[in-house]
Amino acid sequence: MSGVPPDVFTEGVGKTAPIFVWREGNPGQMQSRWGLRPSEPDGRPWSHVRAEGREFGVGERCLVAANEFTETTGSGSSRKRHRVSLITNDAAFGIAAIWRRASRGWPDAHALLTVPASADVAPLNDRQPAVLRPDQWRAWLSGELPVEELLRPWPRGSFQVLSPRKGAASDLFDF
Repeated sequence: MSGVPPDVFTEGVGKTAPIFVWREGNPGQMQSRWGLRPSEPDGRPWSHVRAEGREFGVGERCLVAANEFTETTGSGSSRKRHRVSLITNDAAFGIAAIWRRASRGWPDAHALLTVPASADVAPLNDRQPAVLRPDQWRAWLSGELPVEELLRPWPRGSFQVLSPRKGAASDLFDF
């Protein structure tokens, strides 16, 4: 599951990104749109789903490779995006997600899973994406370990939070 291509994902529900999935006993890669079909006809797509208390079948698990994510604080003119990265020597980390096959006018799509925020992210938001190290990717996709062992908050000191960059592009995952 290496070889993550550069410049693969620009922020925004509805954008397309490569995701890793489990197929026939092996990891594979495919394109998927960010945002599951909304419940209501005029509703917003589901971009995030809480992980706690849920079981995820192997066929619905996927992974989005990233090297940072953003957390937004404030609103209106005081809205700020903070970049958050995992402190690691690895080139990328994974964000656990779920995906659904295309159906009735909706393409293959995915939503990121969230967990309670780690101590590093908690000042910005009470939730954050469910982050996995590369050595955990296979266990997540294949279902080798229980969900609660993989999808949980990280200890203090695991993430670096960077202040918003003035005039910076708003890439969610900036490879």
